[in-house]
Formats: sequence, structure tokens, C-alpha cells
Amino acid sequence: MDVRSYLVAVLARWRWIVGAGLTGVVVAVLLAGSSAPVHRSTTTLYVGAAQITEVTDPAYAAQVTTEVLPSLVRLARSAAVLAPVIADLELPGSPSALAERTDVVGDADTSVLVISVDDGSPATATRIAAAVARSLTERATALYADTDGDTLVRLATVQEAAALPTAVAPDHRRAVAGGLLGGTVLAVLLAGAAELTRPRVRDARDVAATTDRPVLAELRRAGRRRTDAPDRRSAVDRLRWELADAPGPGVVLVGAPTEPADDLRAALAPAPAARPGGVVVVVRSGRTTRTDLHRALASATALGTPVRGVVVDDLPADPTGWRQRLRSATAPGAADRPAWRTTSGLTALLAVLLVGASRPLPGSLSTGLAVVLALSPVWLGAVARYRGARLLGGLTGVALLAGWVLAGRSSVDHDFALAEAVGTTAVVLTAAGTVGLLLWARTLVPTPALGAVYALGLLAVGVLTGAGAEEFYKFHVALPLTVAVLALLSARPRPGPTLAALAVLGVLDVLNDARSAFGFCVLAAALVLWQARTASRSPRERRLLTLALLPALAWGGYTAITELLVSGALGSEVAARTSTQIAQSGSLLLGGRPEWTATWALMRQDWWGFGLGTVPSAGDVAVARSGLATTRIPTVEGYLENYLLAGRFELHSIVADLWSNLGVAGLLLGAATAAVLLRSVLELIGLGRASGLACFLALTAFWDLAFSPLPANAPYTALTLGLLLAPAAGWAARPAPGTSAATSAPEPATERVPTPTGAPAPPPDRTT
Repeated sequence: MDVRSYLVAVLARWRWIVGAGLTGVVVAVLLAGSSAPVHRSTTTLYVGAAQITEVTDPAYAAQVTTEVLPSLVRLARSAAVLAPVIADLELPGSPSALAERTDVVGDADTSVLVISVDDGSPATATRIAAAVARSLTERATALYADTDGDTLVRLATVQEAAALPTAVAPDHRRAVAGGLLGGTVLAVLLAGAAELTRPRVRDARDVAATTDRPVLAELRRAGRRRTDAPDRRSAVDRLRWELADAPGPGVVLVGAPTEPADDLRAALAPAPAARPGGVVVVVRSGRTTRTDLHRALASATALGTPVRGVVVDDLPADPTGWRQRLRSATAPGAADRPAWRTTSGLTALLAVLLVGASRPLPGSLSTGLAVVLALSPVWLGAVARYRGARLLGGLTGVALLAGWVLAGRSSVDHDFALAEAVGTTAVVLTAAGTVGLLLWARTLVPTPALGAVYALGLLAVGVLTGAGAEEFYKFHVALPLTVAVLALLSARPRPGPTLAALAVLGVLDVLNDARSAFGFCVLAAALVLWQARTASRSPRERRLLTLALLPALAWGGYTAITELLVSGALGSEVAARTSTQIAQSGSLLLGGRPEWTATWALMRQDWWGFGLGTVPSAGDVAVARSGLATTRIPTVEGYLENYLLAGRFELHSIVADLWSNLGVAGLLLGAATAAVLLRSVLELIGLGRASGLACFLALTAFWDLAFSPLPANAPYTALTLGLLLAPAAGWAARPAPGTSAATSAPEPATERVPTPTGAPAPPPDRTT
């Protein structure tokens, strides 16, 4: 199904959309109005330096508002603070459930921390707000202590929890917006699903899938972009010539209330169906279902009337109503118009931009998930065109099911957080849908354009949300900027501009302490040079040599970059930080990414995993602490309780996060992702089509699978898979990601299969 067909299906069912949206609004308002009253109690704390006696204390005091205050905001909603509150007040539920009812806001201008707690009981809300403030004060005093045991941070109560909390009215505007959006998206999906259950006949390929009758002609209206279909006038003339030797055949019009067009009527010389010439079945492209065609052919067979063949006519009825006019407006344009300028192409570009600029929605959902779900009837058909896509899609479904089953298993001795479970499910579904969306978009839009548009969406979100933050370039700009630049240069056949861009971007990374990004730029440049160096070898030799080179390149690159960092060649501050990490843990990798020691310990405890939404228990924290102890990092205790196991399993690795949330099935999903990606990269390098963008994305994806958290880095891994997966056998030859048609090598002849007789070749993957 293409975008135009999807739009036509939705427009034909517009009453569904309106009715579902209104129903969603009514249900949301009723639920908001019938919900129990909520009361909010607030406690305000002042945060400042406890003492200023040393020479360096004023500098530390200045960091309280910039570093300590944001850390306390996260600490106040962690299990380390909320678990004692639940135990002291004997509250029901888990720390994660209490965190959902607790709001913490820090004001850097006044150095105050505002803690608000919602509860159905005013007295309970007051008790909880005061208890959270006490627990946070005790925890912060212990965490921010010097070597003598004296605290460096002072928390003082400015305003006690009010005895009469304020009543919180339901947010009806939010309820209306959520109900309208939910109902509309659900109706759009149902409209697409209904269209998929009754597939339409659009071309000769669909006719061949329905019947063995020959396709006599495909008649396309003027301006319809079809490179594999002849001009309408020449097609009609050929049809008239083919039928000239037989008595005038009868005409059976299927799927449209109108008569055939004048040119087609003259060519067929219509006569009664009983004429000895038999009948010609005429179907309207996009208006006739396969069921309609099958019934018409069965009826002719039952009457003993021979069927000469089938004519697919694309001439629509006159656009008299507003829906017909809108359908006509969404039709493809002139024959010389590029595919990306058609309705489908522009929709693909807009969808990719919106997914890249995804923003959170209520209920742990996101705008990116809404986009990929709304367009799922369009991109689902493209998944089968690429190697490994169906495997990854199937594993994703199995893993999500396993994650919910494991959550029930772990609920015996662990707390369960529904919001965390829904949020992780949404992240995985969004990543899988993004891959499918990009695979479909590759059939319409050049791959460099897709990479640039997606990266611009990520960059816009990073600039808007991270402006003024510490290490702004490192965490919000470095990766999307690199992807955007390399995407714009990937269409150039010569490696010179790409190598120059990688050099400049690497310098920017070093200047902003983005050491990992700098390493990726160096290794990507090495792969680009290696590909150019081995251009004279056969594809098989290049794949084998590259497979052998990758481990050596990774180890050599790690060693060389470590020496550069330690030597001070990339800056004294970077050298000091690197030397400290190596001295503490024995290696830069273990010092910079110690989370795998905790993961191995948890795996040895229970290799099945924990499940979606499972809250780490005290025993899990103790096991992870024993694993992290091997790193000998002095600050690891606070990192463990405030990040890794703070109400959820956040193991700072996509594979590890998949295992903890989805179990063994999630581990298999991560391994399959790495294997499919490695195969695609080796094939690109073997064919000499791996651009700087492909090399950089592949390297970052392998790193993210091993050492980066799932929620923050799933969008980049999805982008890598969507742009780099190789076309499956049976699809036409196409340029590889990041290359131009003039420089890309053709697909091996053994990977092509003939199309059915009379059927057009499948659409190419437009990566130029």
C-alpha cells in the first residue's frame, strides 16, 4: 500500500475518524470527571554549601546551583529516598509508584528545591511531602560528605508541608487532547487495516497474484509516473491491434460504476457478453478489490464464457465531490517529477523529520511512536524487501511478549512500575517502526536526504532542550551534527571531502571532551581509506579482509587513541580525566564504562532477566554493588543507586537493557541486530559502496549496542538499520546507502529473479 492508497482509504472512512475522535474526547472527559479528588502538599528546601573555610570552598559553593541542585532533583524521586519513606509511613505501593505522584522542581536563581506530592487524602499528602524532604536531607548529607565525614551541602526547610493541601483539579484540556489524539490515531490505523484486509488491484502484478488470465494492457492516465508502463495512447493502439483478429469481445467492468473511457470503448468494440470473441475484464486501478476480480472471473467461467484477458485502467471517475477532488489532488504529478516530490515522497520526508524530532507525550508515549503507528499500513509492505528486517521484526514481537511474561514472574519478589513498562515498550516499538519507516522511505527518497533530514530533527531537539546545559555540544550536538554533515557528503563519489569533514568534526569533538565521538571519526576515516585502498580486489576478498581487519582496527584504534588522550596531545584536561580513570580501574574502557561488571553479576544471579517495569530490589542492588566493586571507582556507589538501579534497570547498554527488560529474547534481539548490521556493512565495503556516513553509523551502532543506554540511543541504532540494511534477493538492483547511481556497482546477477509474466518489475530503492 502506498501513501495515496492509504489516504484514499482514510478519506473513504472519514466518518470513522470523526466518530472515534469525538468518542475519545467524551471518554477522556468522563474519566477525568469521575476520577477521585487529588490534594497536593508542598515542602520547600534551601540548598547551599554547608561551610566555606578552605580556599577552594567558594568554587565548590558556586557549583551547588549548577551541579548539586539538578542532582538532588533526580535523587528526590529515586528509590534511595522514597523507599525509606514508604517503610516509615507504611505506605502501599512501590517507590516507582510514589515517584509518579511526586514532583520535584529546582530553582537555580534562588537555590531552592520544591517537593510536591499528590494523594487522595490531604493528611497523607502532607505526611509524605514532609517525609520525602527529611529522607532527601539525610541522603544528601551522607552522599556529599568529605573525607572527615563532614557534609559539604546543607539543606534547610524554608516552608513546611501545609496542613491543608490544595485541591488539584483534573486537567481537562490535557484529557481532551489525549482523547482526541488517541481516538483519531486508532481510527486511522483501523482504516488502514481494513484496506489491507481487502487488497486492491493496482497493476499487472496484482492481477498475476489473483488469476492466471493474461494482462492485455495497463492503461495509465496522462501524467502518471510509471517508467515501466507505456503511454496510454500507444497502449490502447496495441490493445486494438491484438483484438483485431477476433469478433468484438464483450466487456465486463469490475469495481467502478462508470462506463469505460471513450478510447478504451473504441478499442474493445464492446458487444454482448455472449459473442464468440469472449469477454475482456476491465478493472479500475485502485478501485477494484482482488475479491471483486476473482468473483467476476468465476462468474464468467460458470457461464461458460471465455475470458480473453484483463485490462487494468487507471482512469478515475470525474471528481465531483470534495473527497474525490482531494483524492485527485494527491495523485502523482508529471512523468518527469522525481519520486521524492510525489505525495508518497513528501510524506516520507515529513515523517522521517517528525520521527527524528520526536517529543514525549503523556502516558510515556511519544510523537515518533504516533507517526510510525499512523503510517504502519504504508511501510509494513516494505519490510520484506530487505535482508534481516523480518527476522528483527519477529524477534521484537517475541521479545516484548517475553518481557511482559517475565514481569509477571518477577512480581513475586519485586515491585512493578506500569509507567516504566509502558515507556520501555514504547521505546522498542518506536525503534522498530522507525526502521520500517526508513526502509519504505528508501524506495522513494535518496538515502543521503533521509539521513540529513532525520539528523536535523535530532539536532533541533538537542538544541531546543539542551541549550545552556553543561557539555552541551558533547551530549546534544556532536552526533546529530556529524550524521547530518556526512549524509550531505555521502553522495559524492570521492572520499576526499568526507575525510576532511571527519577531521574537522574530530577536532570539534576533542575540544568539547567528546572522546567517543572522536574515536568514531578516526575509525570511520580508516574504513573509508581501507575501502579505497582495496578497490582492485574482488568483493569476496574485500569482505573477508575487512572481517579480519575490524578486530585489529578496533584494538589498534583503542590503543592509539588512549595514548593520544594520556599524552596530553588532545588537551591537559582530557589527559587528566583519562589518567584518573585508568589509574582507578586499570583500563580506559573499564573506567569509562564500568556498568558491564554490574550486568555480569546480575546475569549470574538470574540469567532469565527481570521483565518490563520490574523495580530493582535491595538484593539486586547488593549484587550489582559487588560487581562494580572490582572497578575500584570511588564514586560508583552514588552512580549505582542514583542511576543504574534507581527505580529501574538502566545498565547503560542497549543489549544489557534489552536483557534486563525482555530477558533472553531481548538478548537474542540485540545479538541479531549486531549480526545483521555486520553483514550489511561487510557487503557495502565488499562492493565499494560504504560511504563515510555508513561507516560512522555502523561504528556508533556497535558501540551503542554494547555501551550506551537504550532510551537515548535507540533512535541512532534504528537510523543505522534503516539506512544500511541490504535489499533482499528478488528486488531490482539499486545504489547502496550513501552513494550515487553513477558510482555504485550493480547487484550480483544471482540476486535477481524474474518477475511474473505481464507484471512490472518491483520499484527500485532510490538511494541516489
